[in-house]
Amino acid sequence: MPLQHASASVLKNDEARRRGGDFPEDDQKVRAAVPGIALRTSFIVGFPGETDADFEALCDFVAEAKFDWLGVFAYSDEEGSRSIELGAKVPRRVIEQRRRALMKLQKGISRQTMRERVGGWSTCW
Repeated sequence: MPLQHASASVLKNDEARRRGGDFPEDDQKVRAAVPGIALRTSFIVGFPGETDADFEALCDFVAEAKFDWLGVFAYSDEEGSRSIELGAKVPRRVIEQRRRALMKLQKGISRQTMRERVGGWSTCW
């Protein structure tokens, strides 16, 4: 599920098409329709203008959503993207701290999810 971030202000600046805020309803529908499904997504941390509050909102969202797997990518300028012009760059060290912190949070979630699934997976593997 391509979500990118949970903060409305970050998504607005990124012109993202998919809002994290849509996820809770989608999550419930998908998990009810396909019991045992594994959900994965990716997020970007350090997008220009991302505040500590934006990052905390993302962490809260991830803790609530309990994705089975999660990728966290550090923002970097991409030639031709509008984000280069936004200014308010997040320092590289802060981006890396946020990336590590979010991955640590997800590691605990994934570990718990896998413990709960031991013996419950389909034999089609």
